[in-house]
Amino acid sequence: MEEAHSSTEMHKLIFNASKSLTTFFSTNRHLFNYQPKISMNGIQLCYVKNAKYLGYTLDQEITINKHIEGQVIKARKRLIVLKFISGRDWGAEASTLRTTFISLITPMLEFGIPIYSCASDTNLNKLERVQLCAARIITGLRYSCQIDIVLFERNLPFLSQRRLHSLKRYFNNLYSYNEQHRTSAYLHA
Repeated sequence: MEEAHSSTEMHKLIFNASKSLTTFFSTNRHLFNYQPKISMNGIQLCYVKNAKYLGYTLDQEITINKHIEGQVIKARKRLIVLKFISGRDWGAEASTLRTTFISLITPMLEFGIPIYSCASDTNLNKLERVQLCAARIITGLRYSCQIDIVLFERNLPFLSQRRLHSLKRYFNNLYSYNEQHRTSAYLHA
């Protein structure tokens, strides 16, 4: 830490110890309760099991479960808003509900796709269920109706299809950079 501190001072950067956190990543189950004691400028940094970085929840088990669970909880709260807008006897048209879903909930379900695309099918299905619930609210179809029909009625592709399309666009974007970009140079090698 002292080397990092002297390097930052040389470049006139100052880190705020009260805003800094520590976390420990490991796949070894015996080390899950390990809490490293790291200090900066004589102040011990706070330890957090699941740190957030740029809106992405990093869990110490490196399984991406915590991020997906958090996204599902946030999306379900927004589904309640969609239900209120739809109403039974009154409410917005299906096209308005679809636009509301695409603008409020879809970005939340797709945030961090390049990172969590390797998550387990169980976790990815949690996100699919949120979209299916929204499609049922939009169309007004019952739970006995098949998933394909519900999504087809509102012209909503499966999240797995959107995820694959987004990953292809992301890869092509990285690949199109020149050789000076590190990731692009790695992909060209």
